[in-house]
Amino acid sequence: MQPIRKPSSAINLAFALFSVAQLSAQDHLQKVFGPLTIDTPEGVFELSDIRLWEYSSLRPGFIGPRPSGLIENKTGTTWEKLELMAEVKCNGLPSTLVPIFLYNIGATETQRFKSRLSDADNFCEADLVEVKFDHGTNARSTERAGLKQRQQAANQQAEEAAQHAAEGAAERERLSQKIVMLRVPKDFEDWAGTDDCPDALRLYDMRAKTQSEITNHGPRQTQSYKSGRKVAVVSRAGNCAEVRFIEEGLDLYVASLLVPQSQEEHAAAARFAKIEKERADRAAALAKLQADLEAQQRAHDAAERAKLQAACTSVFKATGNKKVSDLTVVESQQVQACTALGMYHP
Repeated sequence: MQPIRKPSSAINLAFALFSVAQLSAQDHLQKVFGPLTIDTPEGVFELSDIRLWEYSSLRPGFIGPRPSGLIENKTGTTWEKLELMAEVKCNGLPSTLVPIFLYNIGATETQRFKSRLSDADNFCEADLVEVKFDHGTNARSTERAGLKQRQQAANQQAEEAAQHAAEGAAERERLSQKIVMLRVPKDFEDWAGTDDCPDALRLYDMRAKTQSEITNHGPRQTQSYKSGRKVAVVSRAGNCAEVRFIEEGLDLYVASLLVPQSQEEHAAAARFAKIEKERADRAAALAKLQADLEAQQRAHDAAERAKLQAACTSVFKATGNKKVSDLTVVESQQVQACTALGMYHP
């Protein structure tokens, strides 16, 4: 029987290298994902041949996987930019979101993609959980965005116009009791309000001059109007009336003689007249009451004085012919009191 020969060390080394190479090849057997359908507002994309690459070969699993693969545009429109969001999960680590950016994709184009920083040759032992559309721009979306923007601008203009109309209506309602119809001086077709009261009075004083001199009176802000123009009376002072030209949004001055009283001014004048009448009536009643009280006091004082005079006359009759030494104590006191009152006489 022949003895069993042991393998040589060279054979052992070759077998070991083959085993390591085989194990390494098994360890580096990379997963391929897809095809996946990605829905967008414009249609679908299809992803295939998706692999997950590690950003850093020195620190695998630290920064995370970066996908690569093929994308096919089935939306029928050209995309200027497309961003997808891939959710991946490495063994022992929480899932993470990885963006995939693509640019200038033709309407029916298939192109290979790599997410940013996926140039390393390492791969990550990871699972591709999900890929979703995030956002993008294309001819349809751009047209839709422009239409939406134009519609928003039109809506905003309509809202502003409606708000302006509502504000105008509210302003007219608020000023409704102040509205009057302006006059123009005799023999004039139109007149002008100005932003200065003295200037408005000067215009009125110049009314005998020519129309051109009135119209071109100076550089101040003016607003021409014809007789019957409706305005709101803001205030009156110094023979001027400040009026509001509502449509133009101007507050200007016109000579008071050309501005009739508004309903509010009529009502205010009526209230003032009523208040003045009530005040005069109260003053008259108070004066009458005071006069009556004074008359009553005078009558009372006269009656009291008559009583005292009658009493003193009686004292005079009883004591007038007596000597001072003959007067009783009571008579002496009575004489002194009547003398002090100036009534000790018949």
